[in-house]
Amino acid sequence: MTWQVLVRREATAHGVSEGLREGKIAHRVVMVDRDGIGPVAGDALDAGFRRLAVEGSDPEVAAVIAEVDARRLGRLTDLAVIVTGGGSDLLRTFAADQSLDGAIERIIDHTPYLIDAGRIEGEFGEMVFVNSVAAGLLAHGPGWFPWWPVPIFPARPVCLRAGDADTEAVASGALVLNGQFWGSWVAAPRSTLVDGVLDVQMFNGHRIALSHLRHAMPTGMHVRSHHVRRRSLSEAEVAAPDSWAFSVDGIRVGRGAFRVTCLPGAVRLAI
Repeated sequence: MTWQVLVRREATAHGVSEGLREGKIAHRVVMVDRDGIGPVAGDALDAGFRRLAVEGSDPEVAAVIAEVDARRLGRLTDLAVIVTGGGSDLLRTFAADQSLDGAIERIIDHTPYLIDAGRIEGEFGEMVFVNSVAAGLLAHGPGWFPWWPVPIFPARPVCLRAGDADTEAVASGALVLNGQFWGSWVAAPRSTLVDGVLDVQMFNGHRIALSHLRHAMPTGMHVRSHHVRRRSLSEAEVAAPDSWAFSVDGIRVGRGAFRVTCLPGAVRLAI
């Protein structure tokens, strides 16, 4: 079966094609704009391709999975990830080789692994994510996680709604993870990509409280803190204040309240 390989125009497909030819793998390389990855993947699926490889990191992978999910082809579609910069938290969860050689090897001789993804909905619209939604103070990303105990970011009342159970807190940030990693940190040590739920964490208190968690985040020990309220949920609504920004797989997309839903068995990842 032929692989459709989606490569951004600013990258180079030479190494990918050469490696696949040496491995005697039938493939077709398509150069696409960053914003065109989703539509091109959709066209490939409509044309009958069931093996896709995408060059990029988690947002590009999510764009392809969104097209797979829209067509309900998750259990029929193999997806390989070619990381050429920035790294992938999705692959980090599997301790997978993120080099070009590693990507080619996964395409040539891979094991299909059915994984979950997530969907976020808000005033901005909706989109699929493979790894994370970070809101409030955490929307700046793990590299900006509070260094200093200066309460310049006020905590606000936040409500986590899931089914009949509401969780209310005065919080500075929220984190929703599909996998274990957030950057290089083990932010969700109890999460897996095959459990049909998302790991939802609310970080209670002001910035001074979060700064004390910085040394615990790399190993996942922060989940033991009374400043973190954690739940595993298949869907949830985070009723956050309008001033809270949120980022999806590291990209800032909106503000205010949002809803997340787990998409079980979203695609077969080549590992």
